[in-house]
Amino acid sequence: MVSEADLLHKVELVGERHGRRVFEGRRRRNARVKADALAARDLMTAPAVTTYADTPIVARPRQWTASGSSACP
Repeated sequence: MVSEADLLHKVELVGERHGRRVFEGRRRRNARVKADALAARDLMTAPAVTTYADTPIVARPRQWTASGSSACP
């Protein structure tokens, strides 16, 4: 699943030169790589968060939040 947060990298860096900077931080580098992505696998947050079919519905949002995800399908 590609989240809205993943797509925002493309919007944020539209029209900006994507050259690597000398003192580029990890967050900035990841945003640049995602903005240049052409395939969903390169754009989506990794690793994918999965649950089992028998996981209670109320436990799923907690699992997503614990993993740092901002959305639950």
